Amino acid sequence: MPDYSDVEIIKRAESLANDQFGGTLATIHSDDGTPYPTFVLFQFTEDVRILFGSSKTSQHAMDVTSTPEVSFLIDNRNILYKSLDVTSTPEGSWHLDSQSVFLQEGAGFDRVIVEGTAVLINPLHSSYIQDLDELTKKNWLAGSFARQGGLYGIRPRRLTLVEALDPVRYTVDF
Repeated sequence: MPDYSDVEIIKRAESLANDQFGGTLATIHSDDGTPYPTFVLFQFTEDVRILFGSSKTSQHAMDVTSTPEVSFLIDNRNILYKSLDVTSTPEGSWHLDSQSVFLQEGAGFDRVIVEGTAVLINPLHSSYIQDLDELTKKNWLAGSFARQGGLYGIRPRRLTLVEALDPVRYTVDF
């Protein structure tokens, strides 16, 4: 198990985030207080913020207005289809006995969880144009959502990196 510095944890998280076009935003439902997960297109910034665009009338935008504390999951679940064995035997690659497949550098089911506060970024804010350009550069549709609705940013409180089937959680508190 490696001993990563905070900078290394953030760089590994950024690398994973740069390979994924979407992630799961988890909010607290504004009507009844239940968890509400939704898929959003995003950009992970150098200062460890998550940017996304959304209609201001979407459920997650209303939730953020009501309760700005959120969690955001970035993962590479797309690698799972490469490792699943279609046979019904427990010897398939996704079986715990075969975890060496997932412990190889770059081959594991990696996850990043960013917990923090989501805010609607004011178009007059000094970072707005750069943030919108960065989001649009990664995914034009995400930029379109931001221009048509609002540009949101998650200011991190904590970032957690989990690599492969390793039980270790690498955490950076901000």
